[in-house]
Amino acid sequence: MDEVNAQSKKLFKKYGKAKEMLAKVKADAEAVKALIPARKEEAKNNALNAQNEAKAAFDEAKALLEKAPKGKGTKADIEAMKADLAGLEAQMSEVQASIDKEDYFGAKDKAVSIKEKANAIAEQVKAAIEKVKGKK
Repeated sequence: MDEVNAQSKKLFKKYGKAKEMLAKVKADAEAVKALIPARKEEAKNNALNAQNEAKAAFDEAKALLEKAPKGKGTKADIEAMKADLAGLEAQMSEVQASIDKEDYFGAKDKAVSIKEKANAIAEQVKAAIEKVKGKK
């Protein structure tokens, strides 16, 4: 645009350079446009992989929680972890909703967060199981 403005102020206008610049911008735009489908598919695959990993971590945490030692001191902890898992299960549907809306980056971020929280719950349960085994 600067080149066009510069030429418009001159008595003898030469828009050759501006036309070349415009052609380059058009070519660059077409090149970027060609990349979009591949990048979109890559983002979708990343989101789906993250969703699958989150689901696996959630399922593992849920299964471990079923095996958690139940004693008089652990009941409140187990209930809290069950509530946390219920919250994560609700968030799993949000991940799918984000994927359906083609918000792949948002879906991946949510799935990674769910996976981390589920892994943390699983680690707490594993530690409790080891603690009980150590007492026997």
